[in-house]
Amino acid sequence: MSLWVDESKMPFNLFYFGEHRKNELYIYCNNGEFLEAQPRYWTFSPKLCRNAPKAFQKIMEKQPDYWLYCYQLEEMNTILYMKNEHIYVYRIVEMEEYELDEYFEKFKDRIIM
Repeated sequence: MSLWVDESKMPFNLFYFGEHRKNELYIYCNNGEFLEAQPRYWTFSPKLCRNAPKAFQKIMEKQPDYWLYCYQLEEMNTILYMKNEHIYVYRIVEMEEYELDEYFEKFKDRIIM
């Protein structure tokens, strides 16, 4: 199987996870333009890099309806997803999950304006 990425306009990042978390591929875009592809989660934090594949795996096991992303919520430390009409925020470094309302109540000071 080949994966060909159209390097024109993409308003999202693309992540691929192989079976048993092997052959991961992270394709990043910035302002709709292809930025780069890497075999690991793109971050300068070793703990974030180490925990990201585990966090994605835990969320995939729940079979979310939608994956969401919001840079303003702690930059790369959060994964958002929707399941059964509820939005959840998974904090990668801490390996903690919150419903969106609970997250805003507890971490409103971490939202980047």
